Amino acid sequence: GPRRGIEFVTRKVTNAVARIKLGLQHELVLGPLDTKRDWGYAGDYVKAMWAMLQQDAPDDYVVATGKTYSIEDLVRLAFAEVGIEDWQNYVRQDPKFFRPAEVDLLIGDATKARTQLGWTPEVDFPTPLESEGTQQALLIEGEGDPISNGQIVDFQVVLLNGDFTPMDFVVEVLQVFFALNREKATQVMLHVHTRGKGICGVYTREVAESKVSQVN
Repeated sequence: GPRRGIEFVTRKVTNAVARIKLGLQHELVLGPLDTKRDWGYAGDYVKAMWAMLQQDAPDDYVVATGKTYSIEDLVRLAFAEVGIEDWQNYVRQDPKFFRPAEVDLLIGDATKARTQLGWTPEVDFPTPLESEGTQQALLIEGEGDPISNGQIVDFQVVLLNGDFTPMDFVVEVLQVFFALNREKATQVMLHVHTRGKGICGVYTREVAESKVSQVN
């Protein structure tokens, strides 16, 4: 999910891809690309947790999709979301990210959760990529160094379009985190959905990074 920490590979990839698309970053550095994981969407897992709490007796359940994708699949799909097909030109592998005890394959069997809780994942793996930093992302956009010719360069915090997020939620984010009144927040939201992006505000680099961190 989009609230996952940037230190996790899914967020690391989507954040880097979005920054590369905007010209703010030049490469994505990773470890092994053939490692496979059973990735699911946080919202689906929260629904599973809620279903567990409704049971008469506590029990153990495995919550998983039962499908695996490799790191390379993740990278390829994330770059494809922003229209970059030659992703290999932006990815570099570094030995420091290779772990001796790396588990090559992780996959879960959620049969018990399906049969006893009636739970099944609703969101397919590629879908969350649209909201985790590619089509729907808050990014810092600026030119040059933070200080140029003795002047502090301002940075725009930009909200990019993505059909995955409801319009009302976008308005709420703009009001809560960027102190926009409802009229201004609605205007920015409409820019996002009609023009592809909207400017949330212009700040110094430190404040802009803080705003992005708060929303993510």
